[in-house]
Amino acid sequence: MFGDAYYMPWLPYCGNQHIDHSAIVTAIDGSSAAIVDAYLVKTEWGDAHPISTSVSLDALSASMNALSSEHRGIAWTIRRTTTPALDINSTLHDNANAILHNVGHHQALHSFADHFGSVGSELDSQRAFALHCWLAMRTRLLHRRWLLDLATTHPDRLPISFVNDFQENVVEPWLKASGFAYIALRRLRDGRSPTDAAFRLIVEQIAPAELAAAERLCDAIVAAPGLTDESARRSGC
Repeated sequence: MFGDAYYMPWLPYCGNQHIDHSAIVTAIDGSSAAIVDAYLVKTEWGDAHPISTSVSLDALSASMNALSSEHRGIAWTIRRTTTPALDINSTLHDNANAILHNVGHHQALHSFADHFGSVGSELDSQRAFALHCWLAMRTRLLHRRWLLDLATTHPDRLPISFVNDFQENVVEPWLKASGFAYIALRRLRDGRSPTDAAFRLIVEQIAPAELAAAERLCDAIVAAPGLTDESARRSGC
């Protein structure tokens, strides 16, 4: 289920910050629900750790109804089923093309840094920037873990050297950017001027590195066995 973390009592965001958040409801018993949340993050109000706990249905309902995003009112049912067959080439195509389209064509990371850089002296904006940097870092870290699984089980499709380069050139710089963003937030809260280190790192190092990773991934896909010229053409790689 999706809800507003501001109304989720097991999170440090409760009563402090409105953000979209999701948790798994494992059981419902009368007026309470058992939930599992694997969220792990440090915030200025304390740390969130993976947790299994019970909350009232009223609290879950309040958090779901409070959302104003496209996730408002959404709850998915997850059922155990057979593992679907994964078309590795098509999935890698989609990932590479999404990076080329968003980071390259639409300059998404430049726009991201420019927007928050222009409002960096506002506490709420700096807080949002720090959160988004952390989420971006977590996404790249999880993507790297998935790539490592692919490279381990399908070395003919994805070389391990790509995974290592992705860790060094994409994941680690995002870790630094997330840290810089949090330092800037702390400085601003203390009445000092925030640094622009995170903005410069995103524009000057991370954006080019993500594009280079996408282009290299395209090269790896085209060279992979079993990929036809027509499939490569449709993928854009």
